[in-house]
Amino acid sequence: MDMPKVPMDVPGPPDPLTGQPTTQSMVAPGWMPRPFDNVDVQLWVLETWMKTDDFSRQPPAMMTVAMTIYQGMKQLQAQQAAQAAAAQNAQAMALGATNAAKPQPQEAKPMPSTPNPAGEAPA
Repeated sequence: MDMPKVPMDVPGPPDPLTGQPTTQSMVAPGWMPRPFDNVDVQLWVLETWMKTDDFSRQPPAMMTVAMTIYQGMKQLQAQQAAQAAAAQNAQAMALGATNAAKPQPQEAKPMPSTPNPAGEAPA
């Protein structure tokens, strides 16, 4: 029985002109994890099975398939972590720009004294 092919977008190399991340479309086998799957749960189940005697008795082809699925899940997990980090960075940059644009009060406290780099006491 042939499994259906699933189109997926995977991270690609950064754009050389802008440095922005790019995505590449690829077709993955239907048994590979999908972007909306709960990768943590599926990874735990697969790892638990791979530690059993049942896994060690599988033919080499089945072990290879299991490792391919495992690697796909790890890649998807890394991709989701990268997307979450990028979203967090974008939010932090937006908040930073908002805070920088706020007007500063005229009666702002003076900057604190900094230590003398020469180590001498101020006169």
